[in-house]
Amino acid sequence: MKVTAIIISYNEENIENSLKSIVKQTFPPEEVIIIDDGSNEEIKESKLEVPIPIRIIRNERNMGRGFCRNIGIIQCKSEYALFCDASNSLCYDFTEKALISFNDKKVAAVFGKITNNATYSDVYSRWRERHLFLETYPQSKESYKVYSLSTYSVLLRKSCIVTSGNFDKNLREYEDFELGKRILEKNYNILFDPKIYCYSNRKDNFFTLASRVNRWYSAENSDDRIIGMIQIIKTSFMIWLKKDIAVKDYLSALISILLPSAIIYYNLNNDY
Repeated sequence: MKVTAIIISYNEENIENSLKSIVKQTFPPEEVIIIDDGSNEEIKESKLEVPIPIRIIRNERNMGRGFCRNIGIIQCKSEYALFCDASNSLCYDFTEKALISFNDKKVAAVFGKITNNATYSDVYSRWRERHLFLETYPQSKESYKVYSLSTYSVLLRKSCIVTSGNFDKNLREYEDFELGKRILEKNYNILFDPKIYCYSNRKDNFFTLASRVNRWYSAENSDDRIIGMIQIIKTSFMIWLKKDIAVKDYLSALISILLPSAIIYYNLNNDY
């Protein structure tokens, strides 16, 4: 089983942390591809001294997630593509454990949990740890089928992804959700493995947090967006706010109250 690691980066300062976590895997990749999505400052290969071959592909302008992930699959020389966002670091045995699930030929993708960098304690990190990263997964110790794809850190079987049509190059958001639907339509399986995880090395502010929540949980179809907004408003008061108050984190409670307004603004601004 040969693996190619693919890092998507856009003005990311912590790419070295992501790269180190990849090359130190118990099952390291044969190659690392870094796709620089039109960052203001080019990534210099000379600064990335690792014992694994690195290729840097630079977009002349920012093209978005769908375009970058599509190119990553095309450029991947291995059957297995390990995607890791430049703002994340993988647990040391991510690849080794994820590969076990691919003994089943119907498995197209395996991903795990995302959590905070252990040193982060600011209110935005606390909020996303409680409400965004720690979703209510079934209490299982083994991998199991899910019906949506997440790509913040994921191992993909290239042949299945290509057969499913690859990532949509035109999608700047929801590219993983949209591809996940096509993977399932081809009768392939997507697995969540609770034994593997990644750390987020990025710190959010109020508006970047709103953008992230919107990207993860709002409907990708504009026709369903009003319904999605109603769901987020209900979630903010019926789930997020109650959890914040229960642990007496009142700054987080304020975020839970205000966040739906920011998400509505974000969507209106994007549509305009």
